[in-house]
Amino acid sequence: DCTTLYLASVHRNVGIGCNEFDSVWRSTISPGVAAPLPAIPPIGTYWERVFLHTTSACCGVQQTDLPILRTVQSCTDSSDGGVVAWAARFAPSSTSGSGVMAWSPDYGDYWCAITPRYLVEDFTFESSRVIYVAGTTGMVQKLVYTGTAWSTNLRGADTNVIPHTITARNGKVLVGANMYSTLDGTPVSYSADSGANFQTYRDNIPFKGNVHAIFDTDFEKNRFIYTAVGDNVTGTVYRNSVPVFTRWTDNDMMDVSNGATGSNWTVDNITIGPNPPHLQGYFGIVMAFTGNGQPALYAAHDNITTAHFGKTTSNSAVCRTLEPRNGMPKPGIYWDCLDVFQPPAQAGVHFTLEPSSLKACGCCSTNTNTTLYAIDNESGLIWDGSISPSDNITTILDKLLLGRYMKIPGYDPLNNQGMLWAYTDCLAKKGPVL
Repeated sequence: DCTTLYLASVHRNVGIGCNEFDSVWRSTISPGVAAPLPAIPPIGTYWERVFLHTTSACCGVQQTDLPILRTVQSCTDSSDGGVVAWAARFAPSSTSGSGVMAWSPDYGDYWCAITPRYLVEDFTFESSRVIYVAGTTGMVQKLVYTGTAWSTNLRGADTNVIPHTITARNGKVLVGANMYSTLDGTPVSYSADSGANFQTYRDNIPFKGNVHAIFDTDFEKNRFIYTAVGDNVTGTVYRNSVPVFTRWTDNDMMDVSNGATGSNWTVDNITIGPNPPHLQGYFGIVMAFTGNGQPALYAAHDNITTAHFGKTTSNSAVCRTLEPRNGMPKPGIYWDCLDVFQPPAQAGVHFTLEPSSLKACGCCSTNTNTTLYAIDNESGLIWDGSISPSDNITTILDKLLLGRYMKIPGYDPLNNQGMLWAYTDCLAKKGPVL
């Protein structure tokens, strides 16, 4: 409901030893959550550290410096942000290769360790009592909360891809592939039985890159799924359907031959484009209720050069369509782009933080707006994300270290670099009838 916000931070520990602080921070405007401190708006003004943990099992184990946070998805059984979980990507909790995770049921005040069977690539809440963990080798494990602990004894299932992202909805599970590492080019894997079995559709997509996959907000009726795909050069957004897939190229939502169109923003008749849709690398995708006949679809992409109010900048942006279910090629998908930053960044904003750079909250009814959140990726991580099924944890960590702390300037608040950005979309929802 956009009243509580969490942020995971990491210091550049690089190796063994607890010499700095990796943390989870909370900002809230809910009086009940902030108590005994006052809840002071706007959200994001004041932050409180609620969790402290290395991105490894302990201080004596090499750290990955890659924490991820997940909350129960908006508009579900716990959409106020009270249930939150944290994981250290690729970090082993033991020599057997189990993952490193923690969970809080009460806004981060109390935390409990979870030990999934696999090294964590990504994870997702289906509800406040069900988590799915995507392991680095292609296995997915379902975790169920029993009322006293998370049960980790359910067997895992092979997705037949190397995962990059995972999402779940009403017993259905969707895994987006790491296309650098999935050898046959399969972009997604789908389960209709709560992660017990997975099926893939081996139709290659033209764009190589990591796949960020989501369900339609009305999936039970239309069976639509969406994927944002790409690398640091090119990418696009696709729509498909499950369990009956069709060709990905016929469902490229940004291909002009499929009816895609777009329009520049203008100020005083001055174009501040370039014209969307933007075929850049995509790093995150979300869908939000609007109250109209269709929801809004948002996809965060790599840098484009724009001219805003007399200043040329190179920033990431978020492409948006208010009609993602339209037919292709007719009437086609119309796009615009959310690409105005305030205050302006001085050296470019990079919404490229993996495994998913874009989050959304709010707008479960027409009385609220959707707010998008994205972190400017100034970690310096330029590794392409490739993992081989034969890689052990030492090899994975070596790849991370080779790709770290190069070329990107880092956290610099004076120049608005490495910041958390928010965009409240009050125009996408249904308006009053006049």
